[in-house]
Amino acid sequence: MSFFHRACKTDITAAATQHPCPRSDQRVLRSPQIGHLAWCCALGVTALAGLAFYAIRKPRIPQGVQPLSPFDLSRFCGRWYELARVAHGTDHALQRTQTEYSLLRNGDLHLTTRGYDPRHNEWRIAHGTAKPTMARDVGALKVSLLGPFYRGFNVVALDDDYQWAMAVGAQLNECWILSRTPTLPQGVQERLLQQAALLGVNTQTLCWTMQDGANPTGSYK
Repeated sequence: MSFFHRACKTDITAAATQHPCPRSDQRVLRSPQIGHLAWCCALGVTALAGLAFYAIRKPRIPQGVQPLSPFDLSRFCGRWYELARVAHGTDHALQRTQTEYSLLRNGDLHLTTRGYDPRHNEWRIAHGTAKPTMARDVGALKVSLLGPFYRGFNVVALDDDYQWAMAVGAQLNECWILSRTPTLPQGVQERLLQQAALLGVNTQTLCWTMQDGANPTGSYK
């Protein structure tokens, strides 16, 4: 037994000898403290339940949106350049945004997304996961870059050779146009914009991402 344990045992024995029972005016824990402790425990349980709910919930699919099927997760793996998106918050400033997907053993996807921030002359990098929300051959995914908090990612257009794609989120103000290369083949952009408009996406809110060759900052190495 270590000195720390021996010292603790001696102190406890001595304390018990001197004061076998606490006096009525020396309560170890007053009732308000008990109530506060119970409230904290209840709050912790509620928070854990909330996190568990977010981890298992399925983001909604907007009305009129039909995720593609058949869809092959393994063929979707690899690098995708983000050519357009509906910008939210500070992500409108990012350039050369791209995401790498890789298949995990459990059938989910690991993703690494990066974008260049010209204001701070640096690359922002984040890691996350993507999970199917329906059958594995349906292009309905939920993507997380922040713990158990997922956002919808529904593939609604896809090249036969998986060279370009378009996805919408849980709401129609979330839309992404992706490509294996920094530019789209001729005519594809117009086709995707027409489809997005038919789904209800306000295509005027799409922000076209600057990619390689359009800015002197250079590519990600």
